[in-house]
Amino acid sequence: MMNPIQNKNEFNAPAVVHSSLTPQVLIGKISLLVLLLFTVGCTYSFSGANLGGIKTVAVPVFDNITSEPGIRERVTNELVRAILDDNNFKIADLKLADAVIAGKITKIDDVPFTFEGSGNTFSTTDYKITITTTIRFENKKEKKTLWEESVTGWGRYTLQGDKRRNDGIDEAVKMITQNVLNKVVSDW
Repeated sequence: MMNPIQNKNEFNAPAVVHSSLTPQVLIGKISLLVLLLFTVGCTYSFSGANLGGIKTVAVPVFDNITSEPGIRERVTNELVRAILDDNNFKIADLKLADAVIAGKITKIDDVPFTFEGSGNTFSTTDYKITITTTIRFENKKEKKTLWEESVTGWGRYTLQGDKRRNDGIDEAVKMITQNVLNKVVSDW
């Protein structure tokens, strides 16, 4: 009786199986298989990110619980500009939009960034301003909050020279808007 694992020929000797699979042919077939799997599994579209059917977004003016005047308009306007520049969404009225990005400015801190001096005498003219917000991204069509989290941005400014506090605020606002946009687009 023949062992099913052993392949024997009529002379009860192990059979030699000749194959047309040389190492080069085998490598070629494996490479082709990998390429096909990669091509089928990974497609790229120039139409933007897959945003779950969301094509329009509303950005109501942010709430502001800080004492910083004008900050809510600056953050809102910069976020709208960044969304338009990114070109994944169109801005729409709140009643017509597929989704909403709503936010609240919760904290603004100015702290010294660098110190100069020696001994017991130190001074600073270089500051860091940090703006903290809470952002909510909501799919209105599904009536579902997709995410809500704290988003912070910061910028530097000096008391002397060309870069003033408003420049630091602009840097912080741009960081916030870029982080929000990245989160909205990349989470799909």
